[in-house]
Amino acid sequence: MVGEGQNVKKNGEVSIIIDNNITNDLKENLREIDETLYEVQEKRIEVSDYQQYIYELETEMNNLINTFYNTSNMTTIYEFRRSIDKLLEDRINIYAEDNSKFPTLHEDRQNLVNQLQVYQTPIVSNEAGIVSYKIDGLESLNKDISYNLYENILMNEREPKKSGAEAIVDSPIFKIITDYTWQVVSYLDTQEADKFRLGKTYSLSIKEESDETILKAKVIEKIQEGDKIKLVLKLDEYLSNFLSSRVINFSLGNTKASGLKIPLKSLVEKNILRVPREFLVINGNQYGVLKAEKENFVPIDIQINGTDYVYILQDITDKDSIQLNDTIISQEGESFKVNEVDTIQGVYVINSRYADFKKVKILLTNEDYAILSNDSETALKEMDQIISNPKGIDENQLLKNMDIQNE
Repeated sequence: MVGEGQNVKKNGEVSIIIDNNITNDLKENLREIDETLYEVQEKRIEVSDYQQYIYELETEMNNLINTFYNTSNMTTIYEFRRSIDKLLEDRINIYAEDNSKFPTLHEDRQNLVNQLQVYQTPIVSNEAGIVSYKIDGLESLNKDISYNLYENILMNEREPKKSGAEAIVDSPIFKIITDYTWQVVSYLDTQEADKFRLGKTYSLSIKEESDETILKAKVIEKIQEGDKIKLVLKLDEYLSNFLSSRVINFSLGNTKASGLKIPLKSLVEKNILRVPREFLVINGNQYGVLKAEKENFVPIDIQINGTDYVYILQDITDKDSIQLNDTIISQEGESFKVNEVDTIQGVYVINSRYADFKKVKILLTNEDYAILSNDSETALKEMDQIISNPKGIDENQLLKNMDIQNE
């Protein structure tokens, strides 16, 4: 029901357990009836009320297949399979609703469906998070791993395997990842470890065949253990891409990069707050949220667009805007306390003589300049005019005599 790398809410159904010893014959009978219905309905010549629906389903199916084929993105294969299965199920259900030709066959089918539902047991998650069916027995591993265990894992590297279609008593069939941050542990020689400072963020590059993923990794621990230095890195992006990896090969720190060049002194940091996407409200062309106190609409400035969460700028000078520890409500009446704050780097751009903040992602720095990424993580564009010395500048401030640069 929930695919690999997909999200599940608290008490949401993840999968269904079926007693095959009892239901195998029922499923085989149902499959035979569905095949008969499909063959009969496909051969119909006369116009039916549902032909347009069938055409739309098949068009959507073809579009899904073409999109998956053109992108060849293996990280979406489970969602692709799930979508195709759902469309196939919708098609056979449409055929099954038409009982004008074979009423007895349709009645038999419904009886089989009802019997199968009796033997289905839904498995629910006790908490919200990301679902993964990749199990390797090391799920309790954390950053306190010893060097001996670290070496043993490297020497006996094995890919976590997807749990089988059959459930085994007292064996896990899935795991729930509740924290969207993840950690990488590595042991380095002292000389190599000297390049990395505690608390600083570096680019971490993971190469897989012809693909390369560049992430931001913060050094949160640097501990001497014998003649090695244990480096613990914290990451908060692309978690779903690496759910199936216990060991990754990566390089840390930049050696070369291409992109927009800006002065380091033009960089500013802003606080951003995490808000669930399901709490967003659209008023006209403006995104916002509903503040719990008066249920009034509060406009927001989205800086990071995630699948389940968005990150919005915090304006501490505006008491009416969303602040840390505020409570917001969804249109369905659910509440959420805004209690997570992070920082984002960016620059001020001249926009009709006003200061407009734009986020940036830094790939490489030297003593004076930074090179920015060319992807969606950087909102700055070529030919934008930036404020080279933004000290004392506020967003939307009217600018008069400012030092601007176009890098």
